[in-house]
Amino acid sequence: MCATKGMTLFDLVYEKPQKPRSVTEQQKKDQVMDMFEQKRKHWLTIIRLAMRQTWMERRAKYGIDAYVTADDARKVFEAIPDVPGPERLSRNFLGAVFAPKCWEFTGKYHKSETEGSHRNDLKCWRYIGG
Repeated sequence: MCATKGMTLFDLVYEKPQKPRSVTEQQKKDQVMDMFEQKRKHWLTIIRLAMRQTWMERRAKYGIDAYVTADDARKVFEAIPDVPGPERLSRNFLGAVFAPKCWEFTGKYHKSETEGSHRNDLKCWRYIGG
């Protein structure tokens, strides 16, 4: 018997403590993208300008089917002089290149040609201005 007015342990009601609301996956992604925008702003600006130029050149050559991918962004980044190697600067921030609303997903995918990428599907992007 418990010391609580003749109640047994089984008579006590257990109330599960409320967990704090968890952050959704989209909120986590948004937080990471915001962090990249702040910490990698210099690199993102250079790469975005190059991606816009690349897309415009492809648009002139291929017409409405022109697109750019994360592989193109990676090539631009790797060509910048004195870029730290991947062991010092992760390439994960390259996902933020196409985050602004001036880029639109075409609905198509392209197999990655970057070594070690396992030919993953990459989104194809078009520049829509802004």
